[in-house]
Amino acid sequence: MNIIPAASSATDFLDLHQSVKFVAGAYIVVLAVILTYVVVMAVRLTRNQRELGDLRRLVEEREDAGGTPADGEPYPADRERSQADGAPYPAAGVEPAASPPERVR
Repeated sequence: MNIIPAASSATDFLDLHQSVKFVAGAYIVVLAVILTYVVVMAVRLTRNQRELGDLRRLVEEREDAGGTPADGEPYPADRERSQADGAPYPAAGVEPAASPPERVR
């Protein structure tokens, strides 16, 4: 009866031990990639929520200042901004210039 394992089984054990390290390393890399993705998405979500809050605040300020987009008049802040830039703000009810016709092939 041979109690000492054969040399081939000892090398198989060492190979298995080495492969376990590689598998564990691969799992760690995949986990790191997933965590990085989650962190990036959380940062983007936070930024989008902050920007959405700013936009909501701006809409509320414009509504409180008077005028709505539905009445065709620009918001007072937009009118002042365009006048400060020297660009005339389009009058209410004026249609924008027609786009050039599309080319036919």
